[in-house]
Amino acid sequence: MQKNTRSSSSYFQERESLALDATFQQPRSYSVNQVRSVFLGLIRDEALWQADLNIALMRVMDAGLMVLGCEVASIWCFGDNPEELFCFSQVEAGIGPVSCDYLMRSEAQPFLTALRQDRLVAVADALHDPRTQCLADNYLQTYRVRSLIAAASRTDGQVSGMLCFEHLQAGRQWSEAEKELVLGLAGLIAQLLMADELRRQRELLSVLHQLTPELSLYATPEELAQYTVDKLDAYFEGAWLGIYNWDGISEEINLLACTEHKMPDYFSASMKTIPLVGTLKTAISTRDIVSFNNFTQKADASIGINTIGLAAGVQALVTVPILVREDIMGFMLLIYQDMDQYVRDSVASLRAMMSTFAVNLAGVLQLRSIRRSALQDKDTGLGNTEQLTIDIRRMEPEGDHFFLLIDIQGYREINRAYSRKSGDRILMALSDRIASHAALHGANAYRLNGVEFGVLLTSKPGNLKSIMTNLRILLENPVLIEDQRSVLTSSIGATRVEAGEKPGAVLERADKALNRAERTFERCAVYDDAMAADIDSGEALAQQLKEAIAQGSRGGLELSYQGKLDLRTGKLVGCEALLSWPGRPGGALSGEETAVVAEQHGLMKLLTGWVARQAISQASIFKALGFEIPIAINLSAYSVLDEELGVHLQELLEEFAVEPADLELEISEVQLLSDPLRIGPVVRDLVDRGFRLDVDDFGLGAAAVRYLDQLPINVVKISQNIIAQCRDSLISREVLASSLRVIRQLGLKSLAVGVEEPEVVELLQTLNCDMAQGGAFSHAMNPGQFIEWVTRLK
Repeated sequence: MQKNTRSSSSYFQERESLALDATFQQPRSYSVNQVRSVFLGLIRDEALWQADLNIALMRVMDAGLMVLGCEVASIWCFGDNPEELFCFSQVEAGIGPVSCDYLMRSEAQPFLTALRQDRLVAVADALHDPRTQCLADNYLQTYRVRSLIAAASRTDGQVSGMLCFEHLQAGRQWSEAEKELVLGLAGLIAQLLMADELRRQRELLSVLHQLTPELSLYATPEELAQYTVDKLDAYFEGAWLGIYNWDGISEEINLLACTEHKMPDYFSASMKTIPLVGTLKTAISTRDIVSFNNFTQKADASIGINTIGLAAGVQALVTVPILVREDIMGFMLLIYQDMDQYVRDSVASLRAMMSTFAVNLAGVLQLRSIRRSALQDKDTGLGNTEQLTIDIRRMEPEGDHFFLLIDIQGYREINRAYSRKSGDRILMALSDRIASHAALHGANAYRLNGVEFGVLLTSKPGNLKSIMTNLRILLENPVLIEDQRSVLTSSIGATRVEAGEKPGAVLERADKALNRAERTFERCAVYDDAMAADIDSGEALAQQLKEAIAQGSRGGLELSYQGKLDLRTGKLVGCEALLSWPGRPGGALSGEETAVVAEQHGLMKLLTGWVARQAISQASIFKALGFEIPIAINLSAYSVLDEELGVHLQELLEEFAVEPADLELEISEVQLLSDPLRIGPVVRDLVDRGFRLDVDDFGLGAAAVRYLDQLPINVVKISQNIIAQCRDSLISREVLASSLRVIRQLGLKSLAVGVEEPEVVELLQTLNCDMAQGGAFSHAMNPGQFIEWVTRLK
């Protein structure tokens, strides 16, 4: 594959803007400390992370060339073509970027096998080493490579590519310090590529956010396709986009919609109908994205774009199958005239977008075929209760079959607030989404009554919980009503369906599962034989908790406090209130276990109120003793959806004569991502009242980053899992450094949780983390012990 290249003058100008001082020289010995100093200098350099991706990668390779004294450095990736390893970026010492190449996996298999096993391949004589002999004829001899060292780059635990340095002079041995440097640089490059991919995915998520709510309102495949193309046009600005349908039989595909302005008229006209050859055939057999970029030599092997494509300047194409389960309903084609744009575009992200399109397209086709049937609901066209009864009785004995019972909350309130026509529109939007999701899994959808729906999975469902969660997320996408976006919530209960059983028994079990789902944070539950007993025991435990909250400290509930320290000054800057239930009849429960009981049984508002009262009362004691120690409390998912939370907290502040600044409110990253549209207004109300909001358990999730600069957040607490691994894992240290860098760039403060060892404290100080808490400073203590500790600390 030919990677984009830049002129050397442009490259060196941008290197100078990064203040890069790399002098290329003959190999000389660097100590381990010198090598580590070079590496740490790179990861701490803010300019590296803010630079264009190509320049940042060149910067990393330049540093390696400087230390290793090599002539060539290159970054290789496994692309969309499963048989191809392509050079993503390459630089020659003293020259700059050069033209890149590609290797076939079959040609480089022994080398790649060694790389996967050992993560590092360092050879003195590349022509004769058994690990690299496979590259001799088609690569090493061509470019006069004598020695090389390569390290694997990993993404999500899998090898995604490699960083390679080549020595063209006499063979040489590689020192342990040099090997450590190459391994570190390969990990750093993986982080840079991941960060760039996150930025690209963030852009596509923004497009999908606009795309999802409205798609189901369109009635024809042509309208769906044109709407999708219009939305994606700006995102894939360098590509001609075309969406095609296929009936699964014909030897050609037909255009539904395209961006005609991107290509000459004669090209667009020639693309109305395309024969089923080349990459289309490959996409059908692999059920995956297929790319092609060698038109000058093999144009006929693509999709039949030969002389016309060459005349239009086509350089690359991507073929994306539109899948519903394993059935291909059509294709999206992206055709590029610019190789720079082709390499940069994150086409793998199209899988998510195409699944959204496929779901809605399948829903349109299904609804067309089943409307106005005697066994249909007259308002939505879905099957009714009678149809469900028939389908359950016809269930085949083979396979796993499940029934999903779905209840929509909030519809009646919205229906009363708007016109009847708007209410009907909401109902149709909901039914279309359910039908589309059911079609995606080969299932049938039903409207049972009001806003209660059902889905009957008539074949093995795979990951049932994932199906339920994805359906709930789809249903909770905003609905546009009279120029206003409205959000509804949903709950789903599921049960296994056995062949020959009575439909009434199926509905009864599904209803019990639905009742359990409505009391859990996930709002999804699957019925099992132990559920009835679990419900009874759970109710007893919930009653104990309700009584304990009413009795206060006499009920056995306790708050303990753990300090937070400034890593620069060593001063105490706050503390966190930690809940436990050591005095429970029948055995102690941790704070997490107590919160689960409260969530499942609708007691979270009471429990949050008790915790807030205890913490605010303790804050008043601290103030009376002359301590300025803000107390942080954790808010549950239900708490941050409670519109009255701010009013209740303000009343408690007034009762105990303390200020909002004396209380910090923590919400976890998972909760932040669960329902940002509903959480946002509650959070902003809290901030308007003077409360400070912190994000807890942060792990640099791709989805969470986009909310950090949208909500009024002050402190981000780094996940304890990252902190626990950073001492012994280079990758974890890189993740930690990346997390802290993003937090600083957003103007926020960072706090590390679970810091237990002095070595970790030193690392956090080196990486400019602001604050920390954990056993390295203090453990959680009761109020009296904490006050004694604070007094000694002062």
